[in-house]
Amino acid sequence: MNSSTFSSSSMADQKRDQSIIDFKIPWALVITIATVAIVEWMAFRTDVLVDNDEIFLPSDRAPTLVESIVDAKLNVADEAGQGVDILILGDSSGLMGVDPAVLSERTGRSCYNLCTISLMGVQGHQAILNRYLETHATPSVIIYHFAPNDMRFTEQDLDQWKFLSQVERWLAYRQSSSGTDKDEPSRRDWTVLPSQKFRTEAQSWLSLESSRVRFMNQPRGKWPSHSKVVKELDRRRGFMEETSTFHWDSPRDLELVFSEHHKATLRQLMQHINDMGIRMYLVANPLPEMAHTTKTDQHFAAMLNSIEGLAHSFPNVSLPFPQPRYIENTRFATLNHLRPEAVMEHTTQIVDQIDFPR
Repeated sequence: MNSSTFSSSSMADQKRDQSIIDFKIPWALVITIATVAIVEWMAFRTDVLVDNDEIFLPSDRAPTLVESIVDAKLNVADEAGQGVDILILGDSSGLMGVDPAVLSERTGRSCYNLCTISLMGVQGHQAILNRYLETHATPSVIIYHFAPNDMRFTEQDLDQWKFLSQVERWLAYRQSSSGTDKDEPSRRDWTVLPSQKFRTEAQSWLSLESSRVRFMNQPRGKWPSHSKVVKELDRRRGFMEETSTFHWDSPRDLELVFSEHHKATLRQLMQHINDMGIRMYLVANPLPEMAHTTKTDQHFAAMLNSIEGLAHSFPNVSLPFPQPRYIENTRFATLNHLRPEAVMEHTTQIVDQIDFPR
C-alpha cells in the first residue's frame, strides 16, 4: 500500500467519524410523532357515541320531508310518555288521512298518529310500534291504516329503498347503552384516522351555529323547514295535512297486488297486537272515483278478502270496511292522500265503524 492510498483512506474515515459526531437526533420530530401516535391510539380506544340523528338528519344538507317525518315519529316512539287510548299506525295515507283531534272529539279518548311512510313496509311500522310500546302505556285500540296501491311492495323493493334498514339501525343505536350496535358499522369504520370520528363534535364546538341547525331551519319549497314540520306534527298529535294538488282527466286501472312479503309481515303484526290483547282495526284508504274500473275493483276486493281471511285467525283483529270504497276525485290531493277537507269525514267514518272497549 502506497502513501497516497493510505492518506485518502484515512481522510475518508475521519469524515465518516465526523459525520457521526455531527449527527443530532431530531427530538422535536420524534416527540411530535410519538404524541400523535399516543393521541391516535387513545382515540382508537375511545368510542364516541354514534349520532343516530344523522341517519335521517344528515349533517351536510337539509333533510327531505320524508326524512323529517320518519325521524320525528322515531323520536316520539323512543321518548318515554304516558301513552294514549287510540294509536294510529301505518303509512302516509294514515298520516294525512286520520286526524287524532277528530277521533278524540268523537270518542272522548286520547289519540296519537304514529303513521309514517309505506317505503319501510309493515315491518318498519311494527319496529316503530315495538319501541313505542316499550316506552309508553299500552293503547286499547290500534288502527292500522294503509294505502292499497302500496301493498304491492316486495322485500327487494324495501331493501333497495333502505328506509326499513335505516329505521332498524336508528332503533338499534338508540336502544344500545353504549350508543353503538356491534353488528353495525360504527363511526370508527368510516374514518382514515381514529381521531376523525371526533370531527363532527369539533366542528360544532368551533362554530357559533352548527351547519345542522342551519339545515334544520332551512325552508324546503312548498314544505316548511324540518323544525317547523316537527313542531306542527307535535301540535297536531302526529297528523299532517297534504298540500299537494293533482287532477285526473280519465279513468285509471290499478293493479292492486298484495305481495307475499306484505302478507307475511301484516300477519305477524296482527298476531303481535292480538297476543297483547289490543284491539286492532285494519283500514284501507279509499280510492278516487277515477280508479273505479272493473279491473281495479276486482283487485281491490281480492286484496280485502285476503286481509279479512288473515284477520279471521285473530279474535282481536277486524276489518271494518271489508268492501272497496271510492269517493270523488276532488276529495283527493294525490292517489294515496286525502285533501284536508275530506279528512274529517273519513275519520268520522272510521269512528262510526269501530267498537271501542269500555
